[in-house]
Amino acid sequence: MVYKPIADYGLIGNMYTAALVGNDGSIDWYCLPHFDSPSVFAAILDEGKGGYFKIAPSESSNRQQFYYPETNVLITRFLHPDGVGEITDFMPVHKENKGKGKPAHGLIRVLSCVRGSIHFRLECYPAFDYARRDHHVEIDGRGAVFRSGQEVLGLITPQTRLIILNSPANPTGGVAAAQEIERLVEGLEAHPKIYNLSDEIYSRMPYEGRSHVSLLEFGAVRDLVILLDGWSKTYAMTGWRLGYGVWPADLVEPAIRLAINCHSCVNAAAQFAGIAALEGPQDEADGMVKAFDERRRVIVGELNQTPGITCADPGGAFYAFANVTGTGMEAAALQDMWLADAGVATVAGTSFGRFGEGYVRFSYANSTANIKTAIQRIRETL
Repeated sequence: MVYKPIADYGLIGNMYTAALVGNDGSIDWYCLPHFDSPSVFAAILDEGKGGYFKIAPSESSNRQQFYYPETNVLITRFLHPDGVGEITDFMPVHKENKGKGKPAHGLIRVLSCVRGSIHFRLECYPAFDYARRDHHVEIDGRGAVFRSGQEVLGLITPQTRLIILNSPANPTGGVAAAQEIERLVEGLEAHPKIYNLSDEIYSRMPYEGRSHVSLLEFGAVRDLVILLDGWSKTYAMTGWRLGYGVWPADLVEPAIRLAINCHSCVNAAAQFAGIAALEGPQDEADGMVKAFDERRRVIVGELNQTPGITCADPGGAFYAFANVTGTGMEAAALQDMWLADAGVATVAGTSFGRFGEGYVRFSYANSTANIKTAIQRIRETL
């Protein structure tokens, strides 16, 4: 088999489907029911570059292999007194590449139990845990802040293919300053092959005179910007599952392919609702942002009056990222305790990465009265 290098691909997926996104813009789709997507990623590791992948029964068993050259499928069957398991490997090959060792797509590996019960062990390196990769965000005593544009530029390596900017941000509520965005763009002019994904879903929600700056405003990088936005925040249309993207011309076709295989299209009723939201009066949306600003001041004030908790003023979105180190408890333990004992739902900072330890995210997308009640309940648990 010929494996594709891990460094050249990123993974999008869940327990049911996964897609490999190449640095050349290609997208290879895998639709694998009940298949662990880290296994998909591990299956294409390039062992020549340090990758390691092993999957086998936990206990000794007899092994049989069957290869079907007409379909390029290899089945490895494991026979155990308690059951029978199979690993099916499949690597599609274009007709013009047949016999040349050039696969059309990466290796697809499916694990299944044919009969009874059989336990498998999966070992792979690097272990793929995309929700907890290191995040380049500084955290001071009050909250998280966007690193300067110069620092971000200093992190670029020859392997860098994409820079992601989320401003205003979830979970911190931070807003990247205009001058830092300008510094970033100026430096990116020297990197014409790096795409920039700008998540602007909270673009209508900056506070205290702050302004949102879009990467599309800069001609030097406009052709390399992938802008993502939608209706769920500005128009409170979370259940409509409606969003949009602005893509570089060379990525439009792969993006369409991704959308077709992911969700086909948005239903007609949701599309008409989205048009009505954009073209209709904006008074309600503006009023909602004003209400968020008022609640922001309330929740920050209440949190800063709570023993063991400090909180910086979030510049945008509708989240407060509070420092809880003064409580002497880990973030996840506080999250669970507040839900069980106070009936208040929060999110531990570690849900966004290991650097989130010591922080808990609060949403103030609720009434002022409920916010005050929630914080009072939290105080009673401390």
